[in-house]
Amino acid sequence: MGDYSDVSATTATITFWGAARSVTGSMHLIEGQGRRILLDCGLTQGRSDESRQRNSSFPFHPRKVDAVVLSHAHVDHCGNLPSLVRQGFRGSIWCTPATRDLIAVMLEDSARIQPRPHPTRGSLSLPGDAGRADSAAA
Repeated sequence: MGDYSDVSATTATITFWGAARSVTGSMHLIEGQGRRILLDCGLTQGRSDESRQRNSSFPFHPRKVDAVVLSHAHVDHCGNLPSLVRQGFRGSIWCTPATRDLIAVMLEDSARIQPRPHPTRGSLSLPGDAGRADSAAA
């Protein structure tokens, strides 16, 4: 058996910020030895206000994250990377070459289908739904 007398020097903590008790929005913060590594930065999917809130803000400051490690190129594991970067993340992103290639295509496609502010109201609309919000209000 090993000597665990100085276990504090090697102890890490994991905080499950997403995909805990749900199947979307994978995001786990690993902290240890003065470093903060985010395992996945997934988009929480759904049309609820809670999903929009979870995708627009983080429960930690993105600037204080040293690196992101991506498990794979599904939107619920990497789709919130653009928001992380917009909010201050400047570290490295680690993934396999195949994941990197797929993410480039997936994030571009995802940007086209994400809800965005309605041009005249400030409410959210989906691409192609511009008339739907107006007709529902009439």
